Amino acid sequence: MSQVHRIWQYLWNKVNGTDFEIQEYSANDVNGIGVYSYTTKMLNTDKSNGNLYVVHKVFANDTEYYTIDAGVKTEDALASVKAAVESFQILGDSTLKEAA
Repeated sequence: MSQVHRIWQYLWNKVNGTDFEIQEYSANDVNGIGVYSYTTKMLNTDKSNGNLYVVHKVFANDTEYYTIDAGVKTEDALASVKAAVESFQILGDSTLKEAA
């Protein structure tokens, strides 16, 4: 389990396998920038504000990080929300800009 995922699990107070399961996880390094993408299928929607899925993307290095999270309440919206999260760009000055 990645450090980023441990942080989110703690913040959400949810248990992998009981409240959610991780799907489509990927971790890449772009010139020292960690890029993590994953989708969580929410098994306990009472703890997820009714979301069936949450799509996550994280850009992180030693000095800063960006997290993009989008909740999906219907199965039909999943593909378009994934595309929206993947389209994220950093427009300002950032040490993470080249990975986004």
